[in-house]
Amino acid sequence: MASKPAGYSTFTAVCLGALLTVTLATAQEPPRGQGGPAGGWVMGGNGMPPVAGSVTAIGHNELTVKTIQGEVYKVTYSVNTHFLKDRQPAKSEDVKLGDTVVAAGVVDANARTVAAVLVAELDPEQAKRIHEAQANYGKTWLGGKIAAIDETRLTITGMDGKPATFIVDENTSFKKRHDSITLADIKVGDRVRVDGVVKDGAFVASTLSVIEPRPVGEHGPREGMGGGPGAPLPPPQN
Repeated sequence: MASKPAGYSTFTAVCLGALLTVTLATAQEPPRGQGGPAGGWVMGGNGMPPVAGSVTAIGHNELTVKTIQGEVYKVTYSVNTHFLKDRQPAKSEDVKLGDTVVAAGVVDANARTVAAVLVAELDPEQAKRIHEAQANYGKTWLGGKIAAIDETRLTITGMDGKPATFIVDENTSFKKRHDSITLADIKVGDRVRVDGVVKDGAFVASTLSVIEPRPVGEHGPREGMGGGPGAPLPPPQN
């Protein structure tokens, strides 16, 4: 039975599943010659998922961000950090107290620090989607890395680093990018997004989508965003 992640990982799972694709994957490319995260590739550094929350303090080249669980992170930035606001390139001074932001880069969950490569400000509608996705994680969707395959029962390492198990059946569809695949194409180590429902205490997948990760700054198609166990996962495809 799939369990619902808690704390930092729950919030990042929410961001990755419902927010980052909306906010960043549709962002415009940076001006020619400036480089930067193409098409919203936001994972970087050590491959940890981003941190999201409200800005509670602003200092010299740093922000203090408080997550929905009350965890406080120090987010440092430099001239190489890219800022987004309203899906457009922005500046560090555009970030104000009380803003809701996502900070991606080198994350140290123990020290509660982020050396940011990208900071994106969210609008109220995007923040609302975060809460909706958070409430539904483990109920209507899962995300993580395939850890084991036992016939039609699959186990992933979830957003919190803990195992979550789901079942596939004859009604499950399998996708990679825009292509249909089969269960035989799924391998241990694949990063996936799973949409479905909980039936009799088990999560039953209706759609399993394999996500191909890309690092920060790599130009290419916008099918997914990638990194470590908490790699960004796109929303369900209709």
